[in-house]
Amino acid sequence: MKSPKVKGIGEVVTEYGAKVMKIFKKGLLGRSLFDFYGDVKAQTFRTKESASSPSTPTDGAGGIMYTKSADGKLYYKSNEVSEVEISAPDTNTVYSEATGSAEGLMSTAHHDKLDGIETGATADQTKSDINGLAITTVGTIGTGVWQGTAIASANLDADTAHLSGVQTFLGPRTFAAGIIYDGDRSTTPGDGAAIHVDASDITDNNTSASGTATAFRHVNIENPRILASNASVTTTDASTVYIKGAPVASTNQTITNAYALEVAAGSVKLGAGLEVGGDLDVTGNVLPGITYVKILPSDFMPDDGGRPAMIDDTGSDRWLESHGTLKLFAFVEIPLGFKATHVHIYGSATSAITVYEADVDSKTVTSKGTGNIGTDLNITDVTADATNYIMIELAQASGEEVYGGKMTIAKA
Repeated sequence: MKSPKVKGIGEVVTEYGAKVMKIFKKGLLGRSLFDFYGDVKAQTFRTKESASSPSTPTDGAGGIMYTKSADGKLYYKSNEVSEVEISAPDTNTVYSEATGSAEGLMSTAHHDKLDGIETGATADQTKSDINGLAITTVGTIGTGVWQGTAIASANLDADTAHLSGVQTFLGPRTFAAGIIYDGDRSTTPGDGAAIHVDASDITDNNTSASGTATAFRHVNIENPRILASNASVTTTDASTVYIKGAPVASTNQTITNAYALEVAAGSVKLGAGLEVGGDLDVTGNVLPGITYVKILPSDFMPDDGGRPAMIDDTGSDRWLESHGTLKLFAFVEIPLGFKATHVHIYGSATSAITVYEADVDSKTVTSKGTGNIGTDLNITDVTADATNYIMIELAQASGEEVYGGKMTIAKA
């Protein structure tokens, strides 16, 4: 019977349907390697060994199979096909990988790609077809323009700014335009209803060992430059930071102390002038940047010798003098928040001086040091309180001149 051509595989089959053999040869005249007629009566067949190759059949007479006695191998030939050994596989056929312009074998990558295509998918699927696939995850999109509606913030990366919920940003953010903070809310009072800068540890990783950092500023607001598009524009009041006023009590609220700005602790430094439009209510001490208090001639008085202290005006110069050798006493107030550390009296001689701490509510005095006129006297520090002051006793020689003095102070 005639062998069928099935994907280039020729089969010899008995009339009972049993397969006798398969011949894996492809491409010869577009058919299987053999094409013959005959009546095969068994599931096996035999060929007679031949010492020489049989004659080639004429055109149209089909092909013949035979076994050579020299090697015992099975051969086939026909008018169109030269002698071919069919008892062993052909090891000379080479197949290349298929390309866009040439047929060939399928690569593993091509197989995996085709294997990933969904059953029933076509190249002309519509938008609704794709939406129906309910795709929830895609890979990284390198280029393109987003054409859809807004992406829900819940589907964005955690480092993307969301419009609701609580977020933590680990890196800095720069806003090129202004920020308007608006919106009514219910919140727990006392912890920064609008803005809360939490306590944090800030590590200086720049200053070298044993070096000195010029400054540290937790919040830094630089002064802006104000320009105008039109010529000769005048701005009446300009502020880097403007606070409209203190909190206002509203529904169900009573405010005991309302402050537009409150500094709970720590010193406040003003690098320039302070303009106060209302009352200045100071609970503590006002500590000006002074280092001494002047002692004027009017701060002195004579002892109980019965003669006054006098200003000598006999010439063009002026000075204070006592009568004869009577002592002089000066009384100096220590500013609250300060302490007295040194006393210096200026005069024409070097008479002895004694410095005392005295109180307005007592006659008791305590010596804090002794020295001489014209020399800076380092006294035992005296910190100001509600009642104390400094008393300075000056011994005097006849005709001795006293010009004044100063008391050095420091912040307590």
